[in-house]
Amino acid sequence: MVSALTVHKLTVIYGSTLILHDISIDVSQGSLVAVIGPNGAGKTTFMKSLVGLLPAMAGSISVLGAPFHTNRDKVAYVPQRMTVDWDFPISVYDVVMMGRYGKLGWLKRPTLHDKRIVMDAIEQVDLSSCMHMPIGLLSGGQQQRVFFARALAQQADLYLLDEPFVNIDLVTENALVRLLQNMTRAGKTAIVVHHDVHTVCTYFDCAALLNVHMVAYGPVSDVVTAPHFRSAYGERYITAFPVRVDSK
Repeated sequence: MVSALTVHKLTVIYGSTLILHDISIDVSQGSLVAVIGPNGAGKTTFMKSLVGLLPAMAGSISVLGAPFHTNRDKVAYVPQRMTVDWDFPISVYDVVMMGRYGKLGWLKRPTLHDKRIVMDAIEQVDLSSCMHMPIGLLSGGQQQRVFFARALAQQADLYLLDEPFVNIDLVTENALVRLLQNMTRAGKTAIVVHHDVHTVCTYFDCAALLNVHMVAYGPVSDVVTAPHFRSAYGERYITAFPVRVDSK
């Protein structure tokens, strides 16, 4: 089976600062992957570089066996919620419909088929009752659901989500995790920047532990270990670590 994502020796420099160095990763289709690491490790830079928002100094990226630009329509990207202008006067429905533009083209009108896909995506994230509301009137958890729905409407094969669980309630977080798990069981692939190391082993199949370079990648049980976390976070973090880290 062709890998969902293959990154080979990716290096990203911003100004004079080395952000990512020699990153290589091969993600199988159907994987649910957490990208973890300390603040400033390059997690968001990694995600942005995957979709071409930040240029790479070196390395290559392929999606489903082809360069990203060839399979762009097979990738759905959900940025951090703080990067969105929530005062922009647009409804939930209209935001989710944006997920269809890659299939439609900008000058074509949505078909009945497109509208059904959008409605189904909104229903999956339990926002049917407020689909005509302006996004600025929604709670933080509802806003995050909107962008999940937009990604679902794209009907992509690879989903890239940058810290989707930050500042949302636990009910919403659990609902979105279940949705991601169901998607990957159906053969989709999701790569998620995740900030809470307590839940990595519960939520995800695999983990990529970053700190400028790739410290470790693989099944979560192989990555979430004291030696790997000591390398990424430092000895003080391991000493004060609030949950059990496998000592192997």
